[in-house]
Amino acid sequence: MKLYVASAGTGKTHTLVRELLESLRQGVPLRRMAALTFTRKAAEELRGRILEAVAQLGDEAARREAYGAVFTTIHGFMAEALRHTAPFLSLDPDFALLDEFLAEEVFLEEVRSLLYLKGLSPEWEELLRALYRKRSLAEAFLPAEGEENGRLLALYGEVLAGYRRRTLEALGPSDLEALALRLVENPLALSRLVERFPHLFLDEYQDVNPLQARFFGALEEAGARLVAVGDPKQSIYLFRNARVEVFRQALARVERRELKESRRHAREVAAFLNRFLALFPEAERVPLVPLREEEGRVEVHWVVGEGELEAKRAFEARLLAERLRALAQEGVPFPDMAVLVRSRTSLPPLERAFRALGVPYVLRRGRSFFTRPEVRDLYHALRLSLLEGPPSPSERLSLLAFLRGPFLGLNLGAVEEALRAEDPLPPPARGGAGPPGLAQDPGGEKAFGGA
Repeated sequence: MKLYVASAGTGKTHTLVRELLESLRQGVPLRRMAALTFTRKAAEELRGRILEAVAQLGDEAARREAYGAVFTTIHGFMAEALRHTAPFLSLDPDFALLDEFLAEEVFLEEVRSLLYLKGLSPEWEELLRALYRKRSLAEAFLPAEGEENGRLLALYGEVLAGYRRRTLEALGPSDLEALALRLVENPLALSRLVERFPHLFLDEYQDVNPLQARFFGALEEAGARLVAVGDPKQSIYLFRNARVEVFRQALARVERRELKESRRHAREVAAFLNRFLALFPEAERVPLVPLREEEGRVEVHWVVGEGELEAKRAFEARLLAERLRALAQEGVPFPDMAVLVRSRTSLPPLERAFRALGVPYVLRRGRSFFTRPEVRDLYHALRLSLLEGPPSPSERLSLLAFLRGPFLGLNLGAVEEALRAEDPLPPPARGGAGPPGLAQDPGGEKAFGGA
């Protein structure tokens, strides 16, 4: 493995793209490569950058292959690998994918059924849930001393067996990891996978978990070439069982490269970050070399003290407002200032402090993907499509949004008639070819079907 150790702003993704293009220049077809990231959004951004770079190369064959090349998440690649080697694992390649939350709910259904049948206390549920959430840390669990620990693991084994029977055709993230380990233990499956993808490029390697590291390690031992980039200081996925120790172990045994040059940071910011780096183990220190000419400035205000959290937030907000006002008096215009917060709960204290001290501000709130109008319209439509009887009061809200939304766009009179009906979606209309509960009148206008 070639492992790049980097800091923020030093071009990790750019380096990954450069390595991929170098393989392309050496004659490796794009179809023999896979570029992996931690999110689908990042994977698509990486694909876009590769497409742009390939277009500049003028390689027509590579340009055609780029649209079919594998740019995906780690779990997406594991799913691809399992489908490619399914016959060797007695696995149906047409399996579906579950997100981690739905997979956990299926597991908990199995837990509750088993606890009920065995007459056991519901208190076991949280213990079993905790084991399920730690599946990515180890291939198997060993009991600690004590009869209860052995009983817990035995119960977990029963639940997991039942869960696996229920999820033969739909796999969650942890199921993909467990099957991926089965794959690399099968010599024929492993050989076929490495033949298909002999070149792997991994982004954010500091956030892999132990099972993922074993999977990629087995691919490397079988002949795959791995290039990875990562920054141990940015390991943020502990809740997904990521372990920065995996990155540290790799540092001790692989070809190490460093990314130092930063086009993002002003000189004072880089100097501050380099002082911060002194707190990390020497092997993980990659000092920043700023390429920008701006000096910049850094101030750190540390708020401590006893008392309620809300009082601390109010104090912190006032301190910030006073500092911004002082900067304005020093000649820094307010339009050149920006305040970033981690969560929206920080905004009300800031607004109160700014108003009290006369600091002008414009509030810009980000918008959740799930509150976008087109997503909400689809949500309401799908919710109604699952109804088997008259809608409940909460489901009537979805009905109202659906009737007025882009799928139907009824006028207020038709909507009023629909909402007064006992069953706004009559059974004959459910599952039909046209919009539920609606018919066309002779004049071509949409009319409510009525119950």
